[in-house]
Amino acid sequence: MAIETLEDVVLELHRINAVKFGQFKLKSGVISPFYIDLRLLPSYPQLLKTVAKFMWQKAEIANRDQLTLTGVPYTALPIATAIGIDENLPVLIVRKERKAYGTGNMVEGEITKGVTRTLILEDVVTSGGSVLTTAKQLEEEGIIVDRAVVFLNREQGGKENLTKEGYDLRSVIGIRQVLDILHTKGKLSDEQYKQAIDFISVPVPQPNAESTPAPAAASLSYTERAAKSKSELGAKLLRLMDEKKTNLALAADVLRSEELLRIAEEVGPEICILKTHVDILEDYEPGFPDRLREIADRHNFLIFEDRKFADIGNTVKHQYSGGVHRIAKWSDITNSHIVSGASSVASLKEVGKPLGRGLLLIAQMSTADANTSAQTVENSLKAAREHADFVFGFICQEKIAKEADDVAFVHMTPGVHLQREGDNQGQHYNTPQHVITQKKGITESNDRRGEAKRYREAGWSAYQSTLNH
Repeated sequence: MAIETLEDVVLELHRINAVKFGQFKLKSGVISPFYIDLRLLPSYPQLLKTVAKFMWQKAEIANRDQLTLTGVPYTALPIATAIGIDENLPVLIVRKERKAYGTGNMVEGEITKGVTRTLILEDVVTSGGSVLTTAKQLEEEGIIVDRAVVFLNREQGGKENLTKEGYDLRSVIGIRQVLDILHTKGKLSDEQYKQAIDFISVPVPQPNAESTPAPAAASLSYTERAAKSKSELGAKLLRLMDEKKTNLALAADVLRSEELLRIAEEVGPEICILKTHVDILEDYEPGFPDRLREIADRHNFLIFEDRKFADIGNTVKHQYSGGVHRIAKWSDITNSHIVSGASSVASLKEVGKPLGRGLLLIAQMSTADANTSAQTVENSLKAAREHADFVFGFICQEKIAKEADDVAFVHMTPGVHLQREGDNQGQHYNTPQHVITQKKGITESNDRRGEAKRYREAGWSAYQSTLNH
């Protein structure tokens, strides 16, 4: 069909599944009843061209002198290119991070400082954080930001936030108009419509351009990050990962000791970490850790006892060093909730640091109804930075340590799966990134070693892509 009006565009976006309804986790961690995915636009040239046309019209540019176009990376780049070709205007490319090779430029394109003007283009705005970050980057390079145009405004405070920062944001369409069109055309039920309207009535906090990731962090190799680590164990892990070419951790949550040892023997060559739960072993004996330690040393992987400490300092200290399992004696890594505060981290450090051990803090979990929050993340970061000689990273769903000095922290991403998006236990799987943790896909396979190799290669490829682009 011909795509001419805004209503046509909305209906076509819905048809190609670029406007979705359900339960979606946003970058902020908030669960949204709808999701707008305009990354599909380049696959539909006519639709892309129409969206670009509407955005250019909304810009209302009278003076084209020294004007350029900048698409917020990366979804808006094709939109900027489409307008640039149609209007014969140059396009600038802003990088998300500074590369350690080539020119090292954050902005690519022909510019004259203090003279070049640019129109920022964005696909969707929620809080306005991405537009703000891009604007600040451009201004640091001496480029004059004229204004910004977004195709779809989620109407959750983005325009207002950017206005406070001195930027003029114009939108082609708001989410309420999108919802009204789909509801009127029978594409959206009354219940879905109400859920979406209720959701957008809550504003998103004002963004802070200073909290964006350190530009150079993503391009550092594991070995380069190891050199910056204050944790002996953290540096050891990062070097091991580069030497062995693996960022795969296996969660071997089985109930029998011999089964766990068999798994360790079979997949040991493919992994950097074996995660255990010795407290669920039905036949645990005091000699078991020594047998596991021998396999780990022979195959060069670290042992991570997933203890999840969550008590006061004196108690966790004894749980770590003593008891039946004597975890600190044989496990390279353990983890802790931050619920008891940084004092419990200090108590664990008293035991583990002299032994060359390391601690992961649980900042986020993969279960859909996890009670971790933004405050949990903030408290974890604070404790980790305070005890960086012992805390070497986090259990999380996304990168949370984003300051320049955080580059050595490891992010362990649980629930990674290469084929499906969720299971019937409320767990959501992520794409390979950071240190990836897998369980069922390997332990329940008839070819554990082969499956582990497949995950290792996928995870390593994802890591390599951060260095080569």
